[in-house]
Amino acid sequence: EAAWQMTDLLKDSERAWYEKIIETNLKFNDITLKQPDIITMIKYFNKLMNNPVIVYDEFFNIIAITDETLSDYDRDEKDLNRYEMQNLFYYKQGVTFLDPGAPKKHCNRLLFPVLYAGMPKGYLAIFDLETPYEKMDMMILEIFANSALTEMRRGLELKDVEKKFVRGFVYDLIYRKEENKEEIASRAKRLNVKINARYCM
Repeated sequence: EAAWQMTDLLKDSERAWYEKIIETNLKFNDITLKQPDIITMIKYFNKLMNNPVIVYDEFFNIIAITDETLSDYDRDEKDLNRYEMQNLFYYKQGVTFLDPGAPKKHCNRLLFPVLYAGMPKGYLAIFDLETPYEKMDMMILEIFANSALTEMRRGLELKDVEKKFVRGFVYDLIYRKEENKEEIASRAKRLNVKINARYCM
């Protein structure tokens, strides 16, 4: 009878885990489809696992962060390991925080590069401050990382499209393809090009 109860408990715990995975997946899909926003994603993940997140550009400038006290840290260069997931990879590395207001002195940083045209063009960094790496739910981690990296990639693609439109606009100005001042002003406004700013070409 005790073994039977244990099986029932195991089934309940498995069911709860599956429900959590489905709920997490649906939540990130909902964010991606309805209102794609990397800040909403990292805040939701932070709420799920209590582990803070930083999003960097390709030069490690901070784009988004869930805890400002974590922005300054030293990395252990010898402690850098690569791990594979089903559709992506990440690096795990020990870090030491320099801000005395940081919740802990040491933890692990999981660094997911966003690849664009085969090159790393940004990074998603997760710090295992509250939920240790060994206790993190890898399925939830993968769902979040895939969603966040997809959103980061989408942002890079949009920037590329914007650059092409701006280049086309500048080309048309230089070679006087468009003479109508109202149309030029309208295109400039749509492309967020300031008419009275000084530009170097």
